Amino acid sequence: MKTNKIISAVLAGAMLFSSAYSLAFAEGDEVVYTYTNEDGETVNITQSQLDAEHWNKDALGDEIPAIYEDFPMSIDSYINDFAQLSLDIEYMKEIEDMDSVTFRITDMQSGTDVCNMQLTNYSIYSPALETGKNYEICLTEVLDGVVSEYMKGVTVSKVTSDINSVANFNNIADERNILIADTDVLRNGMTVNEQGQLVVDASVAKYDKVSVNDFYDYIDALPENKTYRLYMNDSGEQYSGFISTDDQREIYTLEVNSFNIIMPFEDTSLITQCDAITNVSALSNVNNLDLTDSFFRINSPSSLNAAYKAYKLSVPQTAIENWVTNGDDAQFRAKVTGNSQIRVKYWVSFNGTVQSTTTRTSTSNNIISFTYTLSNYDYIGNNSDYVDLYFMVYFPQTVSGTGMINFSGMDGYVDDVTGSVYEAYIGSSPISLSNTEYNLTDSWDVDAFHIETENTGVYKIEFRNRSLAAQTQMESGTWVNGEPEKTITGWSVVTSNGVVTWSDYAVYSLQKNQDIILYKQGNEAPNVLTIRNKSLGYYDAKPYQISYTFIPQ
Repeated sequence: MKTNKIISAVLAGAMLFSSAYSLAFAEGDEVVYTYTNEDGETVNITQSQLDAEHWNKDALGDEIPAIYEDFPMSIDSYINDFAQLSLDIEYMKEIEDMDSVTFRITDMQSGTDVCNMQLTNYSIYSPALETGKNYEICLTEVLDGVVSEYMKGVTVSKVTSDINSVANFNNIADERNILIADTDVLRNGMTVNEQGQLVVDASVAKYDKVSVNDFYDYIDALPENKTYRLYMNDSGEQYSGFISTDDQREIYTLEVNSFNIIMPFEDTSLITQCDAITNVSALSNVNNLDLTDSFFRINSPSSLNAAYKAYKLSVPQTAIENWVTNGDDAQFRAKVTGNSQIRVKYWVSFNGTVQSTTTRTSTSNNIISFTYTLSNYDYIGNNSDYVDLYFMVYFPQTVSGTGMINFSGMDGYVDDVTGSVYEAYIGSSPISLSNTEYNLTDSWDVDAFHIETENTGVYKIEFRNRSLAAQTQMESGTWVNGEPEKTITGWSVVTSNGVVTWSDYAVYSLQKNQDIILYKQGNEAPNVLTIRNKSLGYYDAKPYQISYTFIPQ
């Protein structure tokens, strides 16, 4: 089942692959993080410095402490398959025996506490939050006898799902499929056992499959006051959302955004002025960007030029020649992280001729992560001698904030499992697979497993969302954080007259650090499973375990 997966370009010596942040697991005065500050100076952070301020490098991952100085928590969201959103919260500091950390979420309209708890672990989920409401988050630390209090607000909103832009509902020729399931049906087929494992009965938690051109006819025939889970796969990407039969056909998803509760006066008209910038020529104070990590701070700006940060990356000629003149594509990826919602605009320039603007805005976790492909056609078609990339970053809600920008080339890598449904199906997989650890190499990786169904009976398939080492720790009674949220997609694959065809069958969401047990009848779909991370922005490997066994009947 092991195959090589090569991603786009192999980088030449002029542009070596740079991980998201220079991070080395170190002790004492050895350097743990290295980055470039807002003055262009190189800053090193040692383990001793982290310890002195109680920072937890396991929680920080590849993000530096400066991003969390004003609020030492990372706030993301987890959306389950029943249209419920919970905050996915990580506290960025160590909690020692004599320390105390209290965490509270309050409905700002009613004044009612949604939760009020003493933190013992640095990673938690909140209860499900209601759409359209504002909540106050209050964090109180007592570290080394020093009391500190931090406050932030969050709001949960319905937003338009990307399915709307991917599916062409007005085209009668669009026969791509959308998976749709009644959330009540999914709830009946997905239960949590006493060990906290999600148990899925694939014969109950079923999806219907509807073509795009028949979708709204299908919706019109459904009962009123029902909510349905939707998934759509297109060009290797997975899109999700919900639709309610009393919501005027709106396909939506949920997102959470944070805001500062106590803010100094700020000129919010600067945000509108930043939004209006569409040309590189309008940018001022453009900083040169290289393949390192650059920290930035925007502090109560009084002019447009101070309300954003601008960067220029010049792609080295030697790298262009290596990629493009050999007929290969060059693929880059960028990651922008902020301490609140953040927006980035970027442009590509061939020989000084700038292409159109692309704008992206973070949702839920204040992270924007994307890839850009410089193709052989683009380069030659523009008669290019040199290529520049420009970035503009700013905060669309609070004006002020801190953040980090990283830009890197995507190197080739060897993956441990194929991501192709077809390759997994035609390859060989054992009827029984003992518990084995695999890795999602980064956020763009997908792993595929073929579950052979030659016998009648029941198959028990288990995923554990943590490494084998973490599993051992957990079984010994030690708390572990586990790995981030994932989705598991089941595929129905058949061979007819020597032709292999496949289509998605069902999708299940998996919380961080959670186990899932999937039961299926031997000859029923799905017979191939794919697994992927739900969130983008992970540049390092995320391990998990899988096992499946045949239970004769």
